[in-house]
Amino acid sequence: MENALKRDLRPAVRQRYATIRLLHLGYKPAQVAEIKR
Repeated sequence: MENALKRDLRPAVRQRYATIRLLHLGYKPAQVAEIKR
């Protein structure tokens, strides 16, 4: 999945992956929203 992120040129895909990754690492949705600002 990380390889797909690095190869994909679409910004929306990269942003979505980064958000999912943070949630997977244990961040709460409110924290992720704050980071993404």
